[in-house]
Amino acid sequence: LIALAAGGATWFASGHILRLGGARRELVEGVVALVAAVVLLFAGHYVLARLDARRRVEALKRRFQVASPARRRLLLIGLALLAVYREAFEVVLFLRAILLDAHASAAAVGLGALAGVFGCVVVVALLGGVGRRLNPGPLLTASGSLLCVLAFILAGKGVRALQEAGTLGIAPLAVPRVEWLGVFPTVQSVGAQLFVLLAFAGIIALSLVRRATHAGVEPSS
Repeated sequence: LIALAAGGATWFASGHILRLGGARRELVEGVVALVAAVVLLFAGHYVLARLDARRRVEALKRRFQVASPARRRLLLIGLALLAVYREAFEVVLFLRAILLDAHASAAAVGLGALAGVFGCVVVVALLGGVGRRLNPGPLLTASGSLLCVLAFILAGKGVRALQEAGTLGIAPLAVPRVEWLGVFPTVQSVGAQLFVLLAFAGIIALSLVRRATHAGVEPSS
């Protein structure tokens, strides 16, 4: 509950900060989009590196087993606070980036957010019944792929906004212009998107290496 309240405060505070940008709208838009892309890269790491996540959970379980009841309650409160506020911060960041880029009414973005919340409720209800029998691998892979696409788009649009603000130079490149994918014919924007793709490829490769290493060690242990 504290994290949700902090997320609401972050939403209103971010709106005030963005209004201070005034004439530097393109600069603010570019910075917000690039920060959102970086956050998506971190989120993609935790989604795609599932084996590493399981190890973290096991480590937390061991800490809980040796902790006193009072310390255990504090750890639970702290974990819940960090988990929920991180998600709230990401929601604020992504919705602000959409509002800055789409130049649409807040009502349209709000309706999209409500549709997303409804979709999450439906998914949770379905997983509650079949969750223990469901293989989470394909679902996590699809989620990681979606994060990759979003980071790809935001990276291209963020660099483009910085170019329009005069912060970055423009070096033309012979590629098609696809605005809805954030693809613009400049070396800088395409380079940023290639970096995102390489980063996700590295995350997937690291996950596969860790899985292979874990599979090779587990039988002997």
